[in-house]
Amino acid sequence: YQVVAEEQGADPGKLQGTTQNDIVKEYLSRGTHVFPPVPSLRLTTDMITYTVNRIPKWNPINICSYHLQEAGATPVQEIAYAMSTAIAVLDAVRDSGQVPEEKFGDVVARISFFVNAGVRFIEEMCKMRAFGRIWDRVTRERYGITDAKQRRFRYGVQVNSLGLTEAQPENNVQRIVLEMLAVTLSKDARARAVQLPAWNEALGLPRPWDQQWSLRIQQVLAHESDLLEYEDIFAGSHVIEAKVDALVEESLAEIDRIQQMGGAMAAVESGYLK
Repeated sequence: YQVVAEEQGADPGKLQGTTQNDIVKEYLSRGTHVFPPVPSLRLTTDMITYTVNRIPKWNPINICSYHLQEAGATPVQEIAYAMSTAIAVLDAVRDSGQVPEEKFGDVVARISFFVNAGVRFIEEMCKMRAFGRIWDRVTRERYGITDAKQRRFRYGVQVNSLGLTEAQPENNVQRIVLEMLAVTLSKDARARAVQLPAWNEALGLPRPWDQQWSLRIQQVLAHESDLLEYEDIFAGSHVIEAKVDALVEESLAEIDRIQQMGGAMAAVESGYLK
């Protein structure tokens, strides 16, 4: 991408985009890894440091908890394993010495996440609020990031595809809408980007009309409803707060357990995360 920009006379420093580049989920769910964990992390580290120094608007890694849920992770595991991956990556970048200490906030600010939203609506919304709280705490306490903007939890969502059924596929529409609402209703935990599968995904590749339907679902929410006109409508809800607090507490305990094992890479190699 950079070479194409250079060949066309464009300034690579202005390029914007995202590389997924999360290798932990390859060992846990997708299985398309090429190298062992530690050499893979080195490749990821080198790319992050290169882009921070040379292509500052690029998102060099997209920590993927999406695939973890598809592989069977609970919300606590999804949060804890994704956060542990992010910690392993940030520790590796910091310890590589390739980024000056004063620029480390730029590294943290470029980390993004790719999250799964399932049909358990309340739980999924609370999961996103917990994700944001934990990320803010980790980046502030572990890495000393004082700029709140650099600590922002930036995430995109694809709603759950695995739960879409081949039987009575028309019922997938309400599943998709519920899953989308889980990551849009709460302003304090609202996704930066949302992608929706087609209602008939379980039957085969969607037609243009099917894809358009998924797009229109988002447009109705954004342009016809009043969702975007209000502050967070769940602030002060004792039900939501209790669930978020529980998810945060359990996830932090699991993150600590992984750190005691030596971090995400060691927990992959031992087989624990799998």
